[in-house]
Amino acid sequence: MEFVACAFFSVDSGHSQRPTINLASQNLRFGMMLFDPRGSGVLAGNAELLVEAMVGEVFTGPGSTIAGGTVILRYNFVHPHRWFTPYCQLGVGGSYNDISDTESQVLLGSDVQFLLEADLGIRAMLNERVSFVVEGGLLHLSNAGTTERNHGLNCLGGSAGLAFSF
Repeated sequence: MEFVACAFFSVDSGHSQRPTINLASQNLRFGMMLFDPRGSGVLAGNAELLVEAMVGEVFTGPGSTIAGGTVILRYNFVHPHRWFTPYCQLGVGGSYNDISDTESQVLLGSDVQFLLEADLGIRAMLNERVSFVVEGGLLHLSNAGTTERNHGLNCLGGSAGLAFSF
């Protein structure tokens, strides 16, 4: 189980009328290892499947609310006797937001969006069961062309929190 706090900041989408939309969220993740660590060398590790629920707010730009869920596939670069574990992860899911209620913005044209994320992170062991998690990455929201307004929202940001192993 992981609890992380996130902040994401919009980047230029190449559209002249693009508003700045920055958001913060609190995410709760539950996961399980798919297999024991395998391999040797720098790529030794294992895969993990996580399910994430997120709720947050827009703190800059149109709208106020964002909430959703994601399925994440993570690869942990596991090395015995190290107190830290780097990882990379990809996630896909959906979200609800009220950004689309503001007609003047062109990025998001519906309340429901597809959510894609890609992150690099590191887990630092605090003890046998608790670790500190820090990650940075890209968040993309889009309605996949289901409405006229769909330039999509691309954000860069990061997360920090705690992970608990059972």
